[in-house]
Amino acid sequence: MKKIALDIDGVLADAFNFFVSHYNKKNRTCFQLKDYHSPQRNKIFGITKEEMAKAVDDFYDENGCLNINPVEGAVDGAKKLSNFGEIYVITARQDYFREDTLKWVEKHLDRVVKDIYFAKNYYKLNLTSHRLDKSEICVKIGADLVIDDDFDNVFYCGKRGIKSFLFDSFREFDSLHENVSLVRSWKEAVDKAEKLFGL
Repeated sequence: MKKIALDIDGVLADAFNFFVSHYNKKNRTCFQLKDYHSPQRNKIFGITKEEMAKAVDDFYDENGCLNINPVEGAVDGAKKLSNFGEIYVITARQDYFREDTLKWVEKHLDRVVKDIYFAKNYYKLNLTSHRLDKSEICVKIGADLVIDDDFDNVFYCGKRGIKSFLFDSFREFDSLHENVSLVRSWKEAVDKAEKLFGL
């Protein structure tokens, strides 16, 4: 049986779209999701890396996680992937979002997810340094496939020999690790998983 590891924010949960909408209302701006995903994000928003981190923290403090909608196609996509094997969720959310995260997964993916792991967050090492990073967790559970929207996460999983899909609707990449494939949507992710597993 295959083991498939899924990230939450940006893959299952449409958190960044929700954040941008919240930020625009709060600051009377008109940024788009592609601006948030840009490598020049801080320059586009006109704030420092630290200010962006604080804005994201404020967003979660004010809104929590429960009202975040799933990414388009994520629920059906995860259910289809569960036909190939076991689904694991791996997130770098902090401990004070643990209960909301568990409730969100139960609400949207009840009986689909076998287990949930909380990984090290390199932006919040003071709070999460005791955790394993995502690639270490994927090795621990014996993941056959990882789907994540973070370049570094899929790169290190790929280096460890794990097939990985980089879930990104906007950016272009000059090169990716041989074990990493770019996917633009959940439909593409499911289609590529079917080919990967020979189904």
